[in-house]
Amino acid sequence: MNSYQIQLSFTNCELSLSIISDTCIFSRNENYSTLLSINPYLIYICVMKIFLTLMVLLAPIYTNAQSIVETHFSPSDGVNLHVGIYSPVEQPKMDLIYLPGYADVFSNHEDLFKKLTDNGIRVISFNYPNHGKTEVNFWNDLNLTTFTRLASYVDFVEKKTRQDRKRPLALLGWSTGGLLTTRILQGLGNLSIKRKITHAVLITPGVSVYTCVGEKLCYISNKTLTHDKSLWNRPIHPLTPLTRPKFGAGLMINANKAWKSTLPQSVKTMVLVAGNKADKYAKTKNIKKWVRKQRSSFYKSITALQCTGARHELHNETTQFGGTLTRENIQSFLLNKTVKSSSVCRRF
Repeated sequence: MNSYQIQLSFTNCELSLSIISDTCIFSRNENYSTLLSINPYLIYICVMKIFLTLMVLLAPIYTNAQSIVETHFSPSDGVNLHVGIYSPVEQPKMDLIYLPGYADVFSNHEDLFKKLTDNGIRVISFNYPNHGKTEVNFWNDLNLTTFTRLASYVDFVEKKTRQDRKRPLALLGWSTGGLLTTRILQGLGNLSIKRKITHAVLITPGVSVYTCVGEKLCYISNKTLTHDKSLWNRPIHPLTPLTRPKFGAGLMINANKAWKSTLPQSVKTMVLVAGNKADKYAKTKNIKKWVRKQRSSFYKSITALQCTGARHELHNETTQFGGTLTRENIQSFLLNKTVKSSSVCRRF
């Protein structure tokens, strides 16, 4: 067993030293010259071993660190958007705007965000109206919010959080956010983002969704989203899309338009889907048809994987159902590294 207790101080050429390891033991308050006369080579070996051990112990503190800032920004329509900014400690290689799903908040995805920030990607996200800490009044309730308005919020948040216009920008959307990302790429809202969007990741995008999602009576539940039981106690609001029927109708309209419009070939795109029957929200077989349609008509080089048996919240799944590999593949794709497949998650 390796254990280290270290105290070092110098006073009038006296060395106060206490080192205990598996190979060396020194007592305190030894005279420096005395120590050298005992065995200078042993001192050197012990000091180097302790130095290397400290490097190993401290490395995670620096390499896995991130700063998290939560704030509010208010567009001109009066909504007060709750915004989260996850920054790596080093200079970011890329900015990424994450668009959540329906009845979702950005804090539900911090494992994914940590994977991204650990690899130098700065993540910005915001909660939709009536979601989390985003504040609304009657006139900007989600039920009165169009996809075009949501797209304008993306534009607004990008400008408010922008650090470097020349830095690459990526969009990543899950479920409803995946559909919103798709429609933005297809030209929804005529966004005035001045930066080049280089990459897009669509996780179980809502280009084809069930009329009644989740549990019976159309209620959303954590256990229909992921196999990971540690996530089953998360609050869900709104509990069902039925409480926002106008927004739901707008979602269906935009899902239909997603089939009639093209993805830009200038944006590297990856699509990730769940199991054919395990996803109780998006129709996996139809999403795969949509990907093939995009490939055959417009954009042949879309990267696409399906994780068999995985539920709708693919990136928050257990390792058994491809969650770990999905998070790894997302950061690899964004950084132009090799995307891996497995017996669980296969390319299509």
